[in-house]
Amino acid sequence: MKSIITIVLAVNLMFQPLTAMPVNEHSFIYTHAPGLFTDYTRPPKVREMEKAYVAHAGGGLLDMTGLNCYEAVKESYSKGFRLIEMDVAFTSDGVPIMMHSWDGDGARLFGKEKGVVYSLDEFKSFEMIGSLHQMTLDDVVTAMCFEFPKMYLITDTKEDNYRLIDYIKEHYPGMEGRFIVQVYDRDEYEYAASKGFPNIIYTLYRTEDTKEQVLDFCKDHKVFAITTYADWMDEGFPEKLREMGVYTYIHTINSEEAYRITKDHRYRGVYTDSLFDLEGLL
Repeated sequence: MKSIITIVLAVNLMFQPLTAMPVNEHSFIYTHAPGLFTDYTRPPKVREMEKAYVAHAGGGLLDMTGLNCYEAVKESYSKGFRLIEMDVAFTSDGVPIMMHSWDGDGARLFGKEKGVVYSLDEFKSFEMIGSLHQMTLDDVVTAMCFEFPKMYLITDTKEDNYRLIDYIKEHYPGMEGRFIVQVYDRDEYEYAASKGFPNIIYTLYRTEDTKEQVLDFCKDHKVFAITTYADWMDEGFPEKLREMGVYTYIHTINSEEAYRITKDHRYRGVYTDSLFDLEGLL
């Protein structure tokens, strides 16, 4: 009987929401038991969402974009976004953090020397613009488990995507279904699929493939979605993808006029920094 009570108490503790605990005046961590990352929150299956809008880089906040910070994610989630894309870079000691790149964001967001790659401890000590809070990938995953239980994370990295895929697989076992990995070529797709990620976005802004090559690849592979610019969307391209069960996303749409152009049956949704009012859009 005592062991049963202990198990019940442990399970109850797992489902208690966590709060952000300040590390210092600049950053925070979530308190959690090591190894607790698991897909127990069971959000709605991403393919069952009627219409899906993606908060780009966590979403815009305070008239700023590309923040990839806690407050931006929280605001996006509160506005109804369930697909949140975030940029991932690596610290000098190999830890993934949420930032577009050290080349630009080190200076823009933290006032540090452009292009210098800092350690995890240094990154956590930085004061972020607007008194916002920077995040590591560990912070994001913990928040997904406890604070944002219906969130899916779409990854975007300008660094080594294979390294990121391996890191997620090793450090967050059982969470593959909560990640939507963006890949930039067919080899990266094959690698992510071999690691058990069920939802993979093939993003085309760096590809040298033609539309026909993309279509041929999608015929033979279980691609969740294609993401590209609006100027790719001609010659029946999105309709052909839709016939294969492949969603199409357009990025990055921030004006009402541009949004109206893409608001038709051919598209699954858009990446956006600023279209935050989802009332009437779903």
